Amino acid sequence: MVDRLLALQPASDLYAFELFAVIRQDLLGATPAPNGQTMEDKLIAALAHSSPLVVPAAKVQPAPAAALFSQFDGAPDCQESIRQALESQQHALSAPVAQEKLAELRRQFTPFIGEALLGVVYASLNDLSGGQVAALPQLTRQHELSVNPWGRAEFDPAKKLVRGSVAQAGLALAASDSYAPGVEGKSAGKSVPSMPITAATRQAQHLVDGRKLTLRAAEYVVRSLDLGEDVIALSEMRFPAAERTLNSGLRDMLSPRRAAAVQKTLDQGGVKQAIEMLTPSELYFLGQRFLTVRRQETPLSELANEPGSLGAMARILKDAQMSGNSPAMAGSLANELRQFGMPVTTRAGLARLELSELEPYEHAMSFADADRLGERTQDLKLTLARASYRHISSATLAQTAGLVREFLKDVAKNTREAAGGTAQAEGDWEGLLLTLDGRLAENTLRAFLGVLGRSAGLRALPDSRWNEGMAPAGANR
Repeated sequence: MVDRLLALQPASDLYAFELFAVIRQDLLGATPAPNGQTMEDKLIAALAHSSPLVVPAAKVQPAPAAALFSQFDGAPDCQESIRQALESQQHALSAPVAQEKLAELRRQFTPFIGEALLGVVYASLNDLSGGQVAALPQLTRQHELSVNPWGRAEFDPAKKLVRGSVAQAGLALAASDSYAPGVEGKSAGKSVPSMPITAATRQAQHLVDGRKLTLRAAEYVVRSLDLGEDVIALSEMRFPAAERTLNSGLRDMLSPRRAAAVQKTLDQGGVKQAIEMLTPSELYFLGQRFLTVRRQETPLSELANEPGSLGAMARILKDAQMSGNSPAMAGSLANELRQFGMPVTTRAGLARLELSELEPYEHAMSFADADRLGERTQDLKLTLARASYRHISSATLAQTAGLVREFLKDVAKNTREAAGGTAQAEGDWEGLLLTLDGRLAENTLRAFLGVLGRSAGLRALPDSRWNEGMAPAGANR
């Protein structure tokens, strides 16, 4: 039953019919062969799946003896968190049921199927919400769907309940946790950035599909960031394609005022300073624009022979195309790249990740809704992805919940220090973005690996041939 539920496609027009077919055939028509605990264990294992994190043993301190690689699997801890949240909701594990009692029991528990499934959804959000689910055991029974079940989910701090879409419950809970007041009701005690960026980042972690975390996608993202920096340097050298790309990028992705400031800095020979004036998302898509311009002039097979980031990206695309995907853009690679993006909501109310070219952040400063700042979670993810790939060539590390949590704390700490001890203001877009840099991410990464080296979940992998591209079957599931 769990396998059939996971195989459903929410975007399909047949989703509702297939879902009810599973409920009717597998749930209501199920035999009592597997007991309730077995079914619940399988469901929890499916919800808590995560990609094992593998790092060179030399990067972990203290390094395991006689080991070339170390592996950490966070799934057991996540499963335990879900079980604790279910227990806090007072969900009892089912016992085997005699056949003669099954018909009567079905009539009794059918009205509560929805609540039970909702309880499991909430339990799976316990880590994402910072422990809110376990602390508020009545969340499941009090979820408010009567007003707008597909609308934006919001947490009511007075009544301790969530209203709106179940698909966005995690975002609402994460926001409520990050917005908790600090000492004496003030925000100065926050250990994370402002509510929107923290909530969106935590929601993005929950939406990551570990099966699509690949080393080629991580390399492509990092190479595109590097290529964006190359475009700025090449434009200063009057390379025509780079000049056209930079001009269009500055015009479309930046506000006129910031674009003029970048251009003025370049006119004065400040290439490094100009690069630092752009966000990670802007650098990434500047690299994408340059690749598109070059592909219009030169076949991909020839670009693959180019040195540097451009050639590396061309080779990744060429290899993806040769595997049988669309000539324009490999569909599977596009799905892998989305794992490095920000959470968005589809018209059906479902949440998904998307790596998108963002509008100038200055334009959003005039919006009353501070949640627009949540888009910048894409910049945090790209910064971490770059540091992780350069440090240990890993796609999984950048998406590890523990590392992301520590990075958010370091970003908040640096922002406060830069502001003389004042917490980041809710709409301080520029303050957050200026805090993001590779050095901060690398420092957080080294500290995280030090903590990882003392974890009880770490084990040695002696095979020197192991890497994420040669992972054993199921390692990225």
